[in-house]
This record gives sequence, structure tokens and C-alpha cells, in this order.
Amino acid sequence: MLENATQIAPGSVLIIDPGVEVRLGWGASLTVDHAQIYAIGTPGQPVRFVGHTDKRWQGIFSRNNSLVVFEHAEIRDGGAGGAVIVSEGGELVVRNSRIIENGGTILTTDSTVEVRDSEIWGNDLPYGGAFNATYTSGNLFTFTGNRVGKNRLSDGASSLTIENHSEDTVVLDIQSNHLDGYEKEGANLLISASGAMEGTIACNSLIGADTGLRLRTETPQLPHFNLSIANNRIDNHVPPVVPYYVKYGIGRGATSEILLDMRQNWWGERSGPYHPDENPEGRGDSVGNNILYRPWLTEPPPCVPWP
Repeated sequence: MLENATQIAPGSVLIIDPGVEVRLGWGASLTVDHAQIYAIGTPGQPVRFVGHTDKRWQGIFSRNNSLVVFEHAEIRDGGAGGAVIVSEGGELVVRNSRIIENGGTILTTDSTVEVRDSEIWGNDLPYGGAFNATYTSGNLFTFTGNRVGKNRLSDGASSLTIENHSEDTVVLDIQSNHLDGYEKEGANLLISASGAMEGTIACNSLIGADTGLRLRTETPQLPHFNLSIANNRIDNHVPPVVPYYVKYGIGRGATSEILLDMRQNWWGERSGPYHPDENPEGRGDSVGNNILYRPWLTEPPPCVPWP
């Protein structure tokens, strides 16, 4: 049981065995600085981080080349300060784990991220999105096979946000995720970039929220991103308050401030995405002017996860 802020000694390795339940008191936290944590459970005996009282504990914080690994773990009741997991300049690995019913987001800065086959669900997040990754140099971001949804975000926040504030390339591997948003959310997936992004965004289900995929950049002269964005289901977004959009249930599927290749995606209707000039008969979610969308898929891709 942890009643107060606790720091793992620099250079040490903490291994938490299957079936162990770590109980944290109100405001308690676990900090890793130049150290490693391995919380390795099994399907039948997960490692659990849970609250000891009816008030939230703080979070798990790592910095300075630390490594934090959660495998078959459950993280619940944390996030009193607005963030339940923070990784700064290290490596965060989450596999087959559940991050549920917390009051804080997951924040990473200049960290190598690997999140696979996990659930970020039902969290109350008043200060941001479900997962925010920020980079000031090149790195790797892997997010595959996850379910993210039913999180109560602050108005306009996005479920998954990736920001690159450098001239270096951030390599993305975002595949086979189900991102399910609320009406007040900004986007299922928001990419904000001052430098290049490359990699794959495929076989994801982007539904609900205000927008499916949104790409923003402060440097519109950036060349075409080397991103492969195909075989995604982009559907059922909240129509803007415009009579035509409301009448036909057309939400915003994708917007981008630079040219973005999004051919071979499913937009919710066989007629394709709505574009007022290029495809006015389309009844699928709409696309912005910088989106290349022809040809589109005429049925949902079989690789996409369903709720």
C-alpha cells in the first residue's frame, strides 16, 4: 500500500509479479527516474493499481530514460492531478491492459510509445484527451489493437493526439484500433505537426466525436506526408449545425491543412464521402478540400475492429 508520493531509486528495477494489487491512498503517486518498472501480470492474474479510498490517487510518473512496462495490468481510480500516466523522455509499453475509470489522461513527451491490445475506457478527463503524445525530436509511436472510448473529455479535446514540434520525423504505426467518441470531442485522431510524419494508419474504426481524422500544421509548405492511410472505417460523426448536413446525417470525416492521401477508406455510405463540389451525391461523412479520397471503399473493410 502506498499512502504518499513514492520514488523508485535511480538505477533500480522494480518487478511486480502476477496477481499483485498495488493500493494507493488519496494523492499518492509512484515516480520513476532513471529506473525501470515491470508490472507483468497474466490473463488470470493481472497486476492492479487501484485506489485505497474513495478519493483518487495521483498517477504513475516516469522521466529521464526510464522504462515502464504494463502487461496484463489494470489501472483504476487515479489521475487526481489530471494525468494518470506520464512518460517524459523514456519508454512506455502497455500491452493487454485496462486503463479505466480514472480522472486523468495519459501524457507522453519525447517517449518511445508502444500500446497494444489495451483498453482506455470510461475515464473522466476534464483537462484533455485520452492519450496525448508530444515530440520535439524524431521517435516511434505504436498504437495497435486498442479500444478507446466512452471517455468524458473536456470540450473540443481529441481521443488520441500526436504532436510533432520538431524538424525530425515521427514514425507512426496506428492500426486496428476502435476509437469511439462523444459529441463534444474534437476528433478521434488529431495529428498536429511542424515536421514530417510517416508510417501507417490502417484498419481503424473512427466513429462518433466531431471529426474522424484531423491534421493540423503550422507549416503548410510541408511536403506530402509519407503516411499510408487506408482501409479505415470513418463514420457516424456529429453533423455540424447546417441544415443539409443535419438532414442527411453527414458529419466531418477528415480535414487537413495540407494535401493528404486518404484513398481506399470507408466513409459510411457506398456513395462515398460528401464533398459539395466534387461529390455532392455522397452521403458518407464529408472530406475537406485537401483530402484525396477517390477511389473509396464501397463497404466496410473486413480488417476493422467492431465494438
